[in-house]
Amino acid sequence: MSHKIFTVKNTIRFNHCDPAGIVFFPRYFEMMNRALEKFFTEILGKSFQDFMNENIITPTCHISSDFILPCRLEEKISIHLTLSKISRSTAYFNYEFEGEDGGKRLNIKQIIVMTDHQKMKSISIPEEIRKIMEEYLA
Repeated sequence: MSHKIFTVKNTIRFNHCDPAGIVFFPRYFEMMNRALEKFFTEILGKSFQDFMNENIITPTCHISSDFILPCRLEEKISIHLTLSKISRSTAYFNYEFEGEDGGKRLNIKQIIVMTDHQKMKSISIPEEIRKIMEEYLA
C-alpha cells in the first residue's frame, strides 16, 4: 500500500548557518517545525492557532535526530514528512532532509501529543484528523 509524502522546499540562508557556513543544528528543528505547521495548515486544514482556538495543543514529547551530512549556505533542500504510527493521542512524525543531489542530510523523529490546553491532559486525536494523517503512514 502506498502512502503520501508531504514535502516542503527550503533554501539554506545565512541565518541558518554557523561561522563554518553549515547549518547550526538547532535551526534544523525550526525547519522541522515549519514543515509541521505547513502540514497542519495545508493538509489537516487547521493551523496551530485553529487548534488552540478549540483548546487543543500539540506539544512534542520526544524528538531524536540522525545527522548524516551538513547542509551548506544557499543549498536547496527538501523536507519529506511522513508518519510511522498513530495511537489514541500521539502521532509519530518522520522528517527526511534531502539535498538537491538526492543525498540524505538529516532524519528527525518527533512524537506529538494531542492535549487539552486547559487541563494539560492528553485527548484523542479527532477522527477527521486521524483519517487524513493515516494517508501519510509509511
